[in-house]
Amino acid sequence: MAADLLKKAVKNGGAIGFGELKSHVEADGPEMRKLYALAAELNVPILVHFQEVDHFPGEGKWNSGFKRFDSILNSNPKTTFVGHADAFWANISADYVEQAAYPSGPIKRGGITDRWLSDYPNLFGDLSANSGNNALTRDPDFTPDFLKRHQDKLMFGSDCGCADGNGERSGGARGRPGGLLGAAAGGAEGASEIVRVRL
Repeated sequence: MAADLLKKAVKNGGAIGFGELKSHVEADGPEMRKLYALAAELNVPILVHFQEVDHFPGEGKWNSGFKRFDSILNSNPKTTFVGHADAFWANISADYVEQAAYPSGPIKRGGITDRWLSDYPNLFGDLSANSGNNALTRDPDFTPDFLKRHQDKLMFGSDCGCADGNGERSGGARGRPGGLLGAAAGGAEGASEIVRVRL
């Protein structure tokens, strides 16, 4: 059913991608693998929220297991992935061990996000939200070269354009897209309606 709604949104509704996908599942689990394959089939990008650390007690993880995500990148070369959120940007540093959502201090060269942006032509990064800001501002000596290396792989969306941070709008689960995909479609006002699907 979810796949049918997403196909319809792309083929008939003007949707230009899937995102921000934020679910309490493993990023390499069967639920997400189906969406990655569907995005490739429809030739649309998929923006994934990776989060390993709770922001508040009981929040849980979102699309967890980022450090294993290279297997997904390898097995889905026709899928265009846009990484986003805490775990994606904290792993810009090689010494990140899921100790904080927004680590501080110097970045240790060789982090998997930095490497994977170079190694995988199907991986891009969305710098919006606190996580992207944190990645760019925590080590001024690292940032200029990182931006030069990946200037064609980085973009800035508006993160979640919703009132509650979970995608719900007043009046129900249908709304205008915010974030990267909404911006790419000419902004929230100019984009077609999207359908929110929970996994």
